Amino acid sequence: MAKELFKVNIRGGILSTGDIQKLADACERINCKVIHLGARQNIYIKTSKKHAPTLSKILEESNFDFEQNNISYPNIISSYAAEDLFSTHAWMSEGMYKDILNSFDYKPKLKINICDPTQGLVPIFTGVLNFIPSNYQNFYYVYINPSTESFFCWNKLLFAKDISTFSKSIENHILAEGTKDLLTFLNDIEGKLSLITKNVDEPLQLPRVRFPYYEGFNKSSDKFWLGIYRRKNDFPISLLRSISNVCNATNLGQINITPWKTFLLKGIEEKDRISWEKLLSRHGINSRHSSLELNWQLPDMEKQSQKIKDALVKKFDDKDIRTFGLTFAIKTKSFDTSSSIVIEKKGIFNFTGVLKHLTSYDIYYHANFSPQTGALKKFASNVGWNYLDDHLNELCKIYYKQLDSYTEVSLVESQQEQHIKTDTAIHHCKHCFTSYDPRYGDAVSDIPKGVPFEALDDTYTCTVCDAPKSDFILLDPLALTA
Repeated sequence: MAKELFKVNIRGGILSTGDIQKLADACERINCKVIHLGARQNIYIKTSKKHAPTLSKILEESNFDFEQNNISYPNIISSYAAEDLFSTHAWMSEGMYKDILNSFDYKPKLKINICDPTQGLVPIFTGVLNFIPSNYQNFYYVYINPSTESFFCWNKLLFAKDISTFSKSIENHILAEGTKDLLTFLNDIEGKLSLITKNVDEPLQLPRVRFPYYEGFNKSSDKFWLGIYRRKNDFPISLLRSISNVCNATNLGQINITPWKTFLLKGIEEKDRISWEKLLSRHGINSRHSSLELNWQLPDMEKQSQKIKDALVKKFDDKDIRTFGLTFAIKTKSFDTSSSIVIEKKGIFNFTGVLKHLTSYDIYYHANFSPQTGALKKFASNVGWNYLDDHLNELCKIYYKQLDSYTEVSLVESQQEQHIKTDTAIHHCKHCFTSYDPRYGDAVSDIPKGVPFEALDDTYTCTVCDAPKSDFILLDPLALTA
């Protein structure tokens, strides 16, 4: 039977209890048994052509932002789900997230991310427009990624209330002109729109954050949060109904959708924990999956990647391969990845029977295994299925080896660091903005702390994009460059 696919955007991943109830009502009206979650904090509903008009009418009357068999309007995603749990930014609060999200009076056609850099749950740079809080209250760095070859940061910090206006103007330009004259347009936009800005006076600091365990019951201050994961990303409508009922009974006004296709509920009182425990038991929800299974990113609504993941997880488990701290993405089709390691399927064969052994894979990884670094490096090409887990195991070992060089600092090294001037010149790769700071050296290239850039060998290359030493410049990495 032909199916119609509805994509419902949940702005910022924040879903009110009332809207959960409305979605459950809508799905029951059309005899839909399950929903699925998307990587941009959205919801997918499948229905028959017969019931599609009914669902469309209900969603429209309930003021949901949705598309039918289309993906023209990507959801605005935010790291609100991680706020107070996995992030520590001084002024990025619940109210700030909601004020910005509510300020959008149009449906963006460009991907927009509003993310705290101190958390590891929500990807920071997968949008075309990426807004990241600075050290100045209410001001944001603006990273623009109109294509994979032109990722850069504006040389201004943007005031929170102007994010929507700025985004709409940039979108209109890019959709009309592409990236042509984008730099000139940015130079003029501040005055034309009367934006409130500050000059960027220090580079964005991206701390090394650990990918969090995001399911089950967890203590947060004097309350609890609950993450609900479903192995096949199929959330029954009966479960939605129960979540809504318990939320109403315990005065929880909202739940969150994460990019890892889970529900996350914050602010659960100790006295209400038993109600949620009963809900999990009643619906057979296992809330303690291993990180080996949780840390995978798959394309939305794509079964083949799920089969590959299930088979790899079993192989990893059988061979006792350690993957803690790493995340994996499986690309069977194009989608935005934000994982440490990316496995890209090659060829035209399906992952069934003997055909899976005829399919090959390319393996990529992010520099330092941090998705925040942007550029990917190729680790292996045309790897057969029978050898894929062995290659991934070797890459995992490389991760743990380089992790030691970043975390284990001897007393001698610490003392030496105190003698290095804090105002030492920092050089930046003009292609990907990777910095060389003599205070830290370059562990990947076996360069110790204290070595000035001028003393590096001429064969030195960027650890992210392999650009030569001559392509490093003494410049603020957030300055706008071509």
